[in-house]
Amino acid sequence: MMRSPAPATILTRTNQPHVWSWCYPCGNCASKEFVQRRLQAAGYILARNYPDEANDGHVVPDVNGYADNPFDAAYTQVVQKKGGIAKSGNTDVAKLNAKFDEVYRSGGIYNFMSHPQWLDYGSDAFYEQHMAYIARKPDVWYVPMGPLYAYKALREQTQVKALKGKTARFEVVCPLDRKIYNDSVTLEFRMPKGKKLTPHVADTPLAERANGITDRWQGQYFRRTPASLYVTVQPGVIVELK
Repeated sequence: MMRSPAPATILTRTNQPHVWSWCYPCGNCASKEFVQRRLQAAGYILARNYPDEANDGHVVPDVNGYADNPFDAAYTQVVQKKGGIAKSGNTDVAKLNAKFDEVYRSGGIYNFMSHPQWLDYGSDAFYEQHMAYIARKPDVWYVPMGPLYAYKALREQTQVKALKGKTARFEVVCPLDRKIYNDSVTLEFRMPKGKKLTPHVADTPLAERANGITDRWQGQYFRRTPASLYVTVQPGVIVELK
């Protein structure tokens, strides 16, 4: 019988606001609906599987987007040596990088997983070579699997409502618990040529952000392009353009 520790127990030993994801031990019970219901009731929003290890089904599940069932969620590929009851591993750097390139070109979600005991460490070893290859791309969002699925739910359930008034005002609302679904969302406003408005929240102008990599997904700021204004905020605010 698989026991699921409640997220509250884990939180007593960490500094994070929520425990989003569960990993099935060796993939066991991932397809059991009653187990999925137990995990959902415990507060998890995602459970990662490890499919068919005995036949190497776990090596390249090849999921390049969101899983259809978040409580039986696979990933793109493993990056690790042979271990457990598996017949083989996945350590060829050229093949690992090629799979990332395939997903990157299609604009998909590249999700790899590893067991630390089945890795070789060092800049000349397969794991760190692959990590170096996929790192520091300015158009890639690097995020853990749990918060990624939290963002998916937040994006799907956030609504933007236009408000009446002399200025352009929009209420950004979402019914989800902000402690769990704590990402920001980005709104795109198409701007007429020559029009330059600044977004405000609580009557305070947002900071303009330059291009480049950010290491936070809960920020509030805006960016301009010649034709658009991108406003990044957390739901539960009113955005005013003036």
